[in-house]
Amino acid sequence: MLKLFVLSFWKPFLWVILVSLGSAMSGKSVSKIKFFHIPYFDKIVHFGMYFLLTFLLLQSFLKWTQEKNQLSHKFYILSLFISIFYGGILEILQGIFFVHRSCDVSDLLANSLGAFAATLAFDFRKKICK
Repeated sequence: MLKLFVLSFWKPFLWVILVSLGSAMSGKSVSKIKFFHIPYFDKIVHFGMYFLLTFLLLQSFLKWTQEKNQLSHKFYILSLFISIFYGGILEILQGIFFVHRSCDVSDLLANSLGAFAATLAFDFRKKICK
């Protein structure tokens, strides 16, 4: 059972580590990384990070439960909760502990929207891939 859990959830676990490391980077280091001058690029990144986290969690729950394209609603809710809670904790940590970082409610909103979009996309994918 533990082996199946580890094999099922290694991708979201790795993604959480990468997001945590990126979130802990000094704000001065992050501001030096210049992409194209895309308005609200930071919010797009937040949306994408939590979209991917939630999607990976849903895929992992599907693999762990060994179901064929069928997940209970409790796994959708659990995936949303994990992603949004994790995003909130990181925002708080950025405001309290991380150097030159701040807690931003609009980042948390982008995280949450990404998580919700992932649940919709996962459900849509499930319906068209029957």
